[in-house]
Amino acid sequence: MSAVSPAAAQAGYSAINVTTYETEFSSLLYGIYATLAFAAMWIVVRRGVTNGRALMLSILAIMFSASTVSFVLGCITNVWQAQMIFFPEVATPQFIHRFYLVDTAGLVFVRLNYILSDLIVVWRAWVIWGRSPRVLALVSFFMLGTIGEYSNMEFIASEATDAGLTLSQLFNDNTSSNNLGPIKGGERAMILVLPTLATNLVSMFLITLKAWYHRKVIKTDFGEGNVSSRAMVVLTWVVESAVIYCVLWILYIFAFFELFTDVGLNIFDGCMVQFSGIYPTAIIVLVALNRSECDRYSSVIDESLKFASVPIDSGMTHPDTTTAESAHGL
Repeated sequence: MSAVSPAAAQAGYSAINVTTYETEFSSLLYGIYATLAFAAMWIVVRRGVTNGRALMLSILAIMFSASTVSFVLGCITNVWQAQMIFFPEVATPQFIHRFYLVDTAGLVFVRLNYILSDLIVVWRAWVIWGRSPRVLALVSFFMLGTIGEYSNMEFIASEATDAGLTLSQLFNDNTSSNNLGPIKGGERAMILVLPTLATNLVSMFLITLKAWYHRKVIKTDFGEGNVSSRAMVVLTWVVESAVIYCVLWILYIFAFFELFTDVGLNIFDGCMVQFSGIYPTAIIVLVALNRSECDRYSSVIDESLKFASVPIDSGMTHPDTTTAESAHGL
């Protein structure tokens, strides 16, 4: 058995400490996501499977499956990393190659989850705007940028290689705790995250604009009555959740510029895939819980939108109804 230098041993313990925190937070978020995912899929099935709902159900199932696979593969690579740290003799070329393959596979499923999450967000914004062709063209432009970046397999492979190279550093005397974990340069983080952040910011702006417009119409016809507060509930939830999700992505970018410690960065790195699944799935559940209340006022609000003095695009539908439809994949 080959000996490990004191510096490498200390770095190894630090690495295990970092991955332990990452696994704990990822496990907590995965449990929350699993609960929401099964609830959302049950809601979609319970409402009857149409073509749109079948597509939404498929996306939800694929997202949860991708998240599950990435979570399991992440746990496997953490165990293998610990083996190579404390038992250097297992770090054969074949073992390291297998580590690279598993790590790369995990990254592929993570990227798939990001793309599907953005797809649901874009779909929701498009439906809320009455399936407007101009809105579809705008959000599709940003969505294609996200797909193009995340489907860059050479970039994904380089990420896995960089993560693997940090393992070999653990067996050098010059290893320090600052070299640990999947820490990449800020420039790489910007390239990776900006497309999905831009997609979500544009979608959030469109939904916020629709919420503002809807509130303006309701205030014009009904003043500050109870109907307005009821009608705005769903759109308010969608906007607020979008703001929180975008803030998480911004913090994730800043984390690569040493905003947090190594532990914080690794936790963010391991948890963002769960956040990307929780965000659109939670909206589906929240909309379903509130839909019965909103439907009580749908006929009144439809009339207000139809006869409002402010010009309305004939292709648009009632915001509360379309918000619920977008969440359920109608």
